[in-house]
Amino acid sequence: HPYRLMSLCNLANVLEARYNQLGQQADLDEPISLCLEALHLCPTGHPDGPIPLNNLANALKIRYNQFGQMIDLDNSIKYYQEVLDLYPVGHPYRSMSLNNLANVLEARYNQLGQ
Repeated sequence: HPYRLMSLCNLANVLEARYNQLGQQADLDEPISLCLEALHLCPTGHPDGPIPLNNLANALKIRYNQFGQMIDLDNSIKYYQEVLDLYPVGHPYRSMSLNNLANVLEARYNQLGQ
C-alpha cells in the first residue's frame, strides 16, 4: 500500500510518545521494529528514506538512555550517520541531522572516552 511507509513511521512516533508518558518498555521496542519494517519498504534513493532511519536512530537513542546498552548507542550513531549522508550540504534538515549525530557521539564519548 502506498501509505504503509508513513503509517509505520507515524505509529512508531505515537508509541514512542506513549513510552515517554507511561514508561512501558514495549512502547519503546515496538517503534524500533516498525522503523525496521519501514526501512525494508524504502528502496535506495527513496525520497522518504531518511524518515524511518531518523526515527529508528531516535528510538535507539532513547532506549540507550533508559537501559544503557552500548549496542543501541552504536546503532543509533550508525543510523544518524546514514541520515546525514542522505542530506546534501544546504538541505534544510542537514543541520538537524548534524546535531543528532553530534549528540550521540557525545554520549559515546562520555560513556567510553572515545
